[in-house]
Amino acid sequence: MSTFDKRSYSCLFGLVVIGWGYSMYNLYFQINQKAPELQGTFETEDEALEYMEYLIKTKSSIPNRFYRRVWESDGMTKVDYGAHNAFYLIEEVSDEI
Repeated sequence: MSTFDKRSYSCLFGLVVIGWGYSMYNLYFQINQKAPELQGTFETEDEALEYMEYLIKTKSSIPNRFYRRVWESDGMTKVDYGAHNAFYLIEEVSDEI
């Protein structure tokens, strides 16, 4: 697995593409039903998922790092990684230029 520098992905949100639409993916972390906190913006959903795995590996105290439950709800991909009160959310952000 690659290591990521969050700063290198956050600048991607400002990417300007002229002449066609594009999609970006915002990764959020939500705990105790509080407002989700943005963790980064990525060019693909796979990059967002890979960075989520990196965050779980380096920051989570959950012993089972292999459990994942993924579903779509409210236009977002929600990921339960084993914590009873915390989730990762991936939102596709589309824009037409």
